[in-house]
Formats: sequence, structure tokens, C-alpha cells
Amino acid sequence: MNNSKGKIGKGTGCLIWLIIFMILAGCLAPIGLIIGNITSTTNADFVATTLSPYLCPPGSQAIIHTYETTILDERHVAMPSLAYEARCENEAGMIVKDLGPNYAFIWSAALAGAGIVFAALLAVLLAAPTGALINRLRQRKSE
Repeated sequence: MNNSKGKIGKGTGCLIWLIIFMILAGCLAPIGLIIGNITSTTNADFVATTLSPYLCPPGSQAIIHTYETTILDERHVAMPSLAYEARCENEAGMIVKDLGPNYAFIWSAALAGAGIVFAALLAVLLAAPTGALINRLRQRKSE
């Protein structure tokens, strides 16, 4: 006696997971980018310390260097601005690698990637209850 009523197949379950993942990743990845952009400016020393082991050669530490510069506004008028760039300095204070503003892009991408991984894990947890809900709604509709 094969009673397939009330069951969702593997293909449908994967489709449900994919839809949930796309919705969550579409929300969490941009949130990661926004948080990365904000924290790379407001908390630059923390970001440099966190990324230093991955970006700097051994025996050096990432240091944030700020300097005043100008940018052009929408009317092409020069406005004062503050620029941030990371440098890898050794213990003697010598610059061994100039990272420029790339540390901010790497930080933002890492947080967006973490958002995508979190979306995938959350989609796994939500796929079964969502499949059960869809199945319950389908059964109710067929009655």
C-alpha cells in the first residue's frame, strides 16, 4: 500500500530550498555589504587587525593610514574628503606592503559571503517546515 498523499518529493524539496535560499541571500548579502562598508570606515582599526593575518606578510601588521584629499561633487566642484588606506608595517615601522583601500572591499565581500553562507544554513532549517506548510495547504485545497 503506497500512500504518497501528503508527501513532497526530493525535487520539490530542493526547489523549496532554492527559493528560500534565493530570498534570504537576496536580503542578507546586501546587508553584509552595507555593514562592511560602514564598519570599514567607522571601525577601520578593527577591520585592519582582523584582516591583517590574511593580507600582510608574516612579521607585519596592518595599519590604517588616513589623509585629507578632495572629491568632486555632482557639479564637479572639489570638496574636502578623508581617505583611508591600509598599509602593512613591520616592527621597525617600514611599509612592507601597501594595501590601499582594498581592505574595505575585501571586508565587505567577506561579510556578504558570510551572509550567503548563513542564508544557505537558514534555508536548510526552513525548507522542511515550508514544505510541510505547502503540503498542508495543498491537502486543504483538495478537500
